[in-house]
Amino acid sequence: KLHIPLRIGEMNNKDKFDCHFFGIHRKQSSSLDIMTRLVLERSYEAIIDAGFSPKELHKSNVTVIVSASISESELTWLYSDSHSGMEFLGHSRAMISNRVSFWLGLHGSSYALTTLETAGIEGITIAYNRIKSGEYDSALVGSVNLVMLPQLSYHFQELGFLSPDANGYARSDGVAVMFLQKAKDAKRIYAKIVHSVAECYGDRKVPFIRPMRELYVDLLQRFYETCGVDPTCIDFLEADGSGIKLWDEEELNAVDEVLLKNRKTPLLIGSVKSNLGHAFAASNYSSVAKVIIAMQSGQIPPNLHYKQPLPTVPALVENRLKVVTETTQWNGRYVALNTIGMSGIYGHLLLKSFERKTPKQKHDDGIPRLVLFSGRTEESMNDIFNKMEAMPLDVEFVGLLHDIYSKNLSNHLYRGYTILPTEEKQFHCTIVNIHS
Repeated sequence: KLHIPLRIGEMNNKDKFDCHFFGIHRKQSSSLDIMTRLVLERSYEAIIDAGFSPKELHKSNVTVIVSASISESELTWLYSDSHSGMEFLGHSRAMISNRVSFWLGLHGSSYALTTLETAGIEGITIAYNRIKSGEYDSALVGSVNLVMLPQLSYHFQELGFLSPDANGYARSDGVAVMFLQKAKDAKRIYAKIVHSVAECYGDRKVPFIRPMRELYVDLLQRFYETCGVDPTCIDFLEADGSGIKLWDEEELNAVDEVLLKNRKTPLLIGSVKSNLGHAFAASNYSSVAKVIIAMQSGQIPPNLHYKQPLPTVPALVENRLKVVTETTQWNGRYVALNTIGMSGIYGHLLLKSFERKTPKQKHDDGIPRLVLFSGRTEESMNDIFNKMEAMPLDVEFVGLLHDIYSKNLSNHLYRGYTILPTEEKQFHCTIVNIHS
């Protein structure tokens, strides 16, 4: 009997995949790792969300970096009776990023990172530096983690990482892909990367998987000396917050020594792991997504299950670090993110919220807007229309949709349009099947 926590963070509809849209044969699709399917889907969503059509990236200088530390489905093909070779092609973590590059027709490096919990910030660091140096125009960075087998959870339990209470974490599924660009090339900006660092300290004088406060202090000090930002300017810290007492203690005491020095007000902190569990290789991207949503909405989501401060962390006891336990209004500028890996890798990321140069244009000219869109099914088309009709008219967003859908998107079988706002009854959504 495996004595492991009964709860995990689980994604819905992991078994669904539109293989024809991505040009993958049905037989090959059935042998394709679910992680690869999810990364392909999120890559498409990231590009569309940025206001681009996938065709615009064809033959462009884009690097793809995907973090997938552990694939629990690899065992299924190692011991399968199939002799087609499809299982190897479908379950190689090294090929996840290559699938994305192949589908989009990109010209640029394409590789996998397998560096456990810190893989997200490591991927962002590599992409940021390569774009900044001019080596690449943009980057697709992402990560995926799926919890499928109880045996691996048992090993985590034996290492002392999992716990149903406050001395460990619960495991979680997670997948995210982000499209990084220079600001001058971007059509839609959520945040600016100020600086990003991830380093491995191989000379630490402690057991292999134990963190050291002194090492993180060293990294944080050099980080802020390099980027030139005063740590007192940080408005919110998204902590690694694994829930393991020793790890939290080492992390937060390092934060106290560097980020709280000369600070006059409490630093707000939280960790998305309290909301969904530890997504391992995808955990950093979950944290980035959380803080971007906070920037967009002006609200920091609450940390769950926090009841009392660790007595070994003076900054928590003295309220110099303040855990956000209820939805909190926020209009700050700088957000810092921590990551600590069991293999001795420490990382830190500083984001700055994007400030519009001009106020958002208001729809006050009385002129209706034509809105174009396309999709795979009539249901998806109606879903887009209903969302557009329900939200306030945003002419910038309509313009973004025009940039995307004015071009033919491969394998979109339906095209349509509507006129917004729909105050007049004669304005209806019109949908046409391209193949009819």
